[in-house]
Amino acid sequence: MDFFVKCFRVVRVALFTAFVAFVFVIGFHAYVSNVIVVQQDSMNPTLFEGDLLLTDKMAYWFGKPEVGDIVIVLRDEPTGLSSFELGKTVVDYFSTIFGGSSRVRYVKRVVAIEGDLVEFWGGDLIINGVVVDEDYVQGSSFAPSRNFSVVVPEDEFFLLGDNREVSLDSRHFGTVSLDMIESRVVE
Repeated sequence: MDFFVKCFRVVRVALFTAFVAFVFVIGFHAYVSNVIVVQQDSMNPTLFEGDLLLTDKMAYWFGKPEVGDIVIVLRDEPTGLSSFELGKTVVDYFSTIFGGSSRVRYVKRVVAIEGDLVEFWGGDLIINGVVVDEDYVQGSSFAPSRNFSVVVPEDEFFLLGDNREVSLDSRHFGTVSLDMIESRVVE
């Protein structure tokens, strides 16, 4: 009988330890950091399909994204090319299990912050009247309309993919608020 009591205690401690570890991993994954697999071509040649990205979900708790940051942005209502999923988190898996749908994410580069004037001319990106030298860009930076000009509102950001000719980004869905930016890609 003593043997069975000891076995029960060992099993109980093992189950409790596994439960605590599971809760810790879920919390870490949901609120601190995440690993995402790139499933799109909109950031070529910087990122390629199949690349693993380590993200920092706490990066913007006390600050804001800066020009040049590569971020993971949530899109609630995807259309057209955006029907794919960049990466799922534990929150998405639970949402799917309980009848919801996972959130669509994009990986994009911050090119302008609040107060910046964004324009496109002849395939070039122009910020505050200055042509931006973007040696990381593939393709030309054409706008969806001929006279595209926008001032980025307060607490919002203008995001573009590095593969400009196939990227669904702020040229199509507009500026993005800080609460839509899930994390910063750790380089």
